[in-house]
Amino acid sequence: MPRKSIRDFSGGLVTYQSELDLADNQFQSFDNIVNTKRGSVVKAGNYSAKSASLASVQDTTTEFLRYRTEKDGSNNDTSTQWWVVANNEIVSRADVASGTGGSWATVNTYSGLGSECITEGALTGAGGGDEWAFGSGWEYTTSPPLAASYGGSAAGAMTQTSAAMAIALEKNQVYKLQFTLVSLGSSGKTSITIKNQGLTETYAAITSYNAATHTVYFSPQTGGGGIGFYAADADGSATETFRINTVTIKECAKHDLLIHNQILRISDGSFNSSNDSKWYGHIKRNFFGGGITYGTSSDGYKFRQPPMAVAKDAWVSEKTELTAPTVVPMKYAFDQNNDVDAANEVGIFVHYPVGSGNDLELIPSVAANTFNDKDKYTVTFIYDYVQESELGRDANGDIGVYAQNAVSGGGEHCPGIQLVPFTNTSGNFTGGTGWNQRITGINLYWQPEDDVDWYLVTTYDCDEGFSEDPRAKDSATDTVLRSGATEKSNNGYWIPCMEPYGATADYYENINAATINTFTESDGGESWGTAFAADNMVFVYPDNSITSLADVAGKLKETSTIICNIKSVSGTTLTTGITSTAVSWKNWSGEGGPDPFTMSSARAFAATVSTDKVATWYIPNDGLKLATYNSLTGRASETRLKPIKWNTSAVVGNKAFYANIDFKDENDQTLREKNRIVFTDNFKLDEAVVGTKFVDVGKNDGDEITALHSAQGRLYVFKSRNIYIYRIQSSQSVNFILERHIAGVGCLHKHAVVDTPYGICFADHRQVSLIRGTELSELSLLIRDTYQGLDLEVNRGALALGYHPLINTLVVNYSYDAVTMYAYNFDTQSWSKFTSFNNSGKFQSQFEISDDQELESFNTSTNKVESLFKSTTNDTSSVLLLKTKRYDFGSPEKFKRFTKLHVTYQSSSGTLAAFKIYIDGDATEVMTESMDSHTLVKTYSAVINQLGKTIEVEVYGTTTDIRIDGIDIDYDIEGSNP
Repeated sequence: MPRKSIRDFSGGLVTYQSELDLADNQFQSFDNIVNTKRGSVVKAGNYSAKSASLASVQDTTTEFLRYRTEKDGSNNDTSTQWWVVANNEIVSRADVASGTGGSWATVNTYSGLGSECITEGALTGAGGGDEWAFGSGWEYTTSPPLAASYGGSAAGAMTQTSAAMAIALEKNQVYKLQFTLVSLGSSGKTSITIKNQGLTETYAAITSYNAATHTVYFSPQTGGGGIGFYAADADGSATETFRINTVTIKECAKHDLLIHNQILRISDGSFNSSNDSKWYGHIKRNFFGGGITYGTSSDGYKFRQPPMAVAKDAWVSEKTELTAPTVVPMKYAFDQNNDVDAANEVGIFVHYPVGSGNDLELIPSVAANTFNDKDKYTVTFIYDYVQESELGRDANGDIGVYAQNAVSGGGEHCPGIQLVPFTNTSGNFTGGTGWNQRITGINLYWQPEDDVDWYLVTTYDCDEGFSEDPRAKDSATDTVLRSGATEKSNNGYWIPCMEPYGATADYYENINAATINTFTESDGGESWGTAFAADNMVFVYPDNSITSLADVAGKLKETSTIICNIKSVSGTTLTTGITSTAVSWKNWSGEGGPDPFTMSSARAFAATVSTDKVATWYIPNDGLKLATYNSLTGRASETRLKPIKWNTSAVVGNKAFYANIDFKDENDQTLREKNRIVFTDNFKLDEAVVGTKFVDVGKNDGDEITALHSAQGRLYVFKSRNIYIYRIQSSQSVNFILERHIAGVGCLHKHAVVDTPYGICFADHRQVSLIRGTELSELSLLIRDTYQGLDLEVNRGALALGYHPLINTLVVNYSYDAVTMYAYNFDTQSWSKFTSFNNSGKFQSQFEISDDQELESFNTSTNKVESLFKSTTNDTSSVLLLKTKRYDFGSPEKFKRFTKLHVTYQSSSGTLAAFKIYIDGDATEVMTESMDSHTLVKTYSAVINQLGKTIEVEVYGTTTDIRIDGIDIDYDIEGSNP
């Protein structure tokens, strides 16, 4: 008796060939099987929750990533892995190690949606009624409240065409629809389906709504479909009566996440105008003297910390845009004219000392004509210690500002320069109108008259000012700013900025005597004005008849002016210093350091301390021409750094590449380039120069970039119908070598790209592909008919590829509800189909690999990170299903007597396994039989006794640990000898 034995299962699922032409190791059905061995198959593993539930998640396209940081909040070496989930307006993060007992923290919230898409959303008929079309049962209600009314007489729809909408709906974009229902019928509920204008596409399935404002998120599969409210019960009959009195549709954020050097960057790939790209990382640094002890006896410094001094140690979200300063030419020192009053403004005061009397030179003179009235000054912001903004411009858009006073000494006196940055309210380091916490310093530049270059004068640290500059150090020579080791008159630190002097009696007082740290009120018996209070500032003018702002401010600028902090006021005595330490008031006296005037005819002026501006005192410009803005940044002085938004990104080496971008040109006009890639220098991921460092990829192919991917020093640019492979050799675009252009195949979504040990896998409507280096091969050939027949739900973010290392398998998720996935095993080069492994699964994100080498994704139904096909546990709900080819045993024309079936298997728990027999290709089985359960691998035999030309065998079971090692079919050919 002949026997057909099946011991090799490595062929897996094959649907591209006839069931008669399959090889013996290939199968018509191969469901929920982990096919890692040739001699046996086992059931797919179970899913399991890995994280706590994340609140406020919507069933829409979701970004899901894992990344690592190496420091904790105390700057200790603590390695932490994070899950990041970006869903609609919110980006959240959780510690992987916390697992299901952890919690999610909000990283960023985009409050801005796109512009209104609906025309006449108030439904008042104010536009004449042409904006909306009314089907059966619908009409405008003219009596208050004005609304669109559904009478419940017949199933019908209220629609607005794409042409009538303010903004047409685009495919694959996510929209937030809100509508308000009132005046419902007796049941208090009504059924509505959200569709397109032609009622041919369902945006949101039929749902029962009550009288309230409802929010629905949806994503069209086709563009320009308009909107429709279809009122009907599940059986198609008329639903309850109701009114709709408002409708609004706005586009939601659609994130792209880029991670490099432990920093998370977030872009709104929907390009909503109000949503700026964000930078998220941990900042541990001090600002404006937050790390410096002021006013101690050891340093003799004359000022307390500025009010905005802060020690920052927290996770922070800021803009990725490297905002440049707005430079303000100050008329008076310490901004006594109050010119600096807006975010990112930096006041520059340039003082040319006369070189004698009370206005001494800070350092020796240089060659004549070194300085000129046409010299300009500007500053830049330094971000993250390595990135530099463009040069600061004034209110008119011109780079730099002129000094507001004349050059002295024939251009040989070195000017002193004071900066007054605007920081906003004390302690406000939250971004927006406050100080950007990414700014780690300020560079001061000088452009001499008739020179094209901008020369670096000094760098101001965000905490220590210019204290590290040699011009602020003690020295054995006379050419110093300080007067000596014990009297540190100007060590370059940030100091409080005086508010404009108030010209009233409360703000000035005559003095007659002074010691090293006290002033004495001269009139005797009088108390000091109310402005003379602890922690305010005091300065002295040698004329006790002056009260005008111009005269006082004119004196304040001189290098020898006495300026210090008020420690205390008691009776007629004012003590300078801070807290419990009295500090000498002797101050900034230039080279020689003599007392510039006697106190017997002097007047003290008080000033309150600004809570939104900070200052330094003079640093001299020595006229050296060393580093330039161009040499430090590689950019021309006129180059503008415009903020960009992007839809997909990648890092090759340490350069960032952004594609499918939205940016503003020189005229602040918004442009979108779906074929352009902008790249950056190493480690400067926010210095995106759109007009200089870019590559236009396949600009005439009618396609758009959908994904960027990096591997082995190459940049893979995926479009929906084309692939471009570039070798990256330097930071210049002329050295980007196009190694290959592959036409006719591409990638539909950035989630549909994944690295594997064998190359990069990706998917489009045509096939699932593998690319090694520059060589392309198709993985989906064996199931091509099935794959090309799938409805790839790209609009819901469901087309995602993941690699499962433990079972060496590529997983293809194409379904919004994740009922079915396909998997390709690299060991056997075969496919499997997975069905219903998670009945509540809505996986609309990328896949990631966990520490234990399991495959993870984010489930927008359970709102948790979950492991798929977990190898340590088995699924109890799915059904292992294996159906063989149609065997004709080499004699398709002859009848056979199929006598017995032998199945070698193990099935020890749960529902018993079973098999079915199909004869001659009939879709209905001729017999079904359950098989016994047993804990060991044994052979079950059953009598078939069926006559036919071909036979198919199907073995299935829901038991958690089912394993099949072999199938044997006994048969006789009719009319042959036994």
